[in-house]
Amino acid sequence: NQLVAKTSPSASCFLPNKQSVRHLMKDSGVPYSIAGEQIVLVGAAAEEVSKRCAVKTEHLLARNPLRKDQQTIAEPLNELIASLVPSASVPGDVCSLGLLADELHADWLRAVVVSRGYQVVDCSAGLAVILAELVRENFTGIGIVFGASRCEAVLAREGVEIARYELPRGGEAIDQSIAISEDRYWWSMSGFRELETESITQWKEALGTSVLEPSNPRSERLLNGYHQLVIELCTACETHFPQSELPDQLAVVACGGATRIPGFADLLNQHLSDSSLPIAQEKTRIESGEYTVSRGLLIHAELQQRSHAQSKAA
Repeated sequence: NQLVAKTSPSASCFLPNKQSVRHLMKDSGVPYSIAGEQIVLVGAAAEEVSKRCAVKTEHLLARNPLRKDQQTIAEPLNELIASLVPSASVPGDVCSLGLLADELHADWLRAVVVSRGYQVVDCSAGLAVILAELVRENFTGIGIVFGASRCEAVLAREGVEIARYELPRGGEAIDQSIAISEDRYWWSMSGFRELETESITQWKEALGTSVLEPSNPRSERLLNGYHQLVIELCTACETHFPQSELPDQLAVVACGGATRIPGFADLLNQHLSDSSLPIAQEKTRIESGEYTVSRGLLIHAELQQRSHAQSKAA
């Protein structure tokens, strides 16, 4: 009866396969893999080395591991998943997998999890948030997830997803727009001019005042970025969610990195109130816990496991 969580940064980086670099990795005790002319690092090792060697990190799935010319990431990513996901205690146990925007990566990731002995079931992040937080509302309402690279809004009734809208951008896009406006770039070890967003992300996450009270051009750009993000999501909910499926008193729960920014909850509530959705303000809340989506996925897996067991018994 204990929830155990394991996390790893979804980062990778690539260094030239030179003896001097291999010695540096060995002396630092950093785990790495070799793929042809490249040294490949993933997870926390990638983040650590990127700062030390001035190389840019990429999202783990930025390179398609299914393509023959991009096999460099497949093996270390397999090892990382194996370290996070234990083998199934009973063959065929259910593992709930958060949906990925790229179906090719999703299929590949499903295959990796299946190789660990699991039966994979898909669950959107928005539905996972609803399952984790809207228990008193009988798992009925809207779940909104503000991610780094994408945002998502899901409408569910009694734990069943009715509609979903995905916005292919998130907090990273806001950081990038601020970096461009401030002409913030750096030169990587590979000789490429890269956009520098790390310091902006750190500044944003360390804000001590409300985002609704900008005091300089940067904070004004941050506020405008969040306004645009929330307006587009609210408009999409009004447009894409069937009115016949909306209860009279609609509960809303939101989570993700943006929800931890001071003042963001007020900004979101403001736009939800201005929308045509039948929002119950007393049922609108922010869940800023780190493992909200993970808890929802675990609940989804348990429900699916029970459903499969009942089907077999029948």
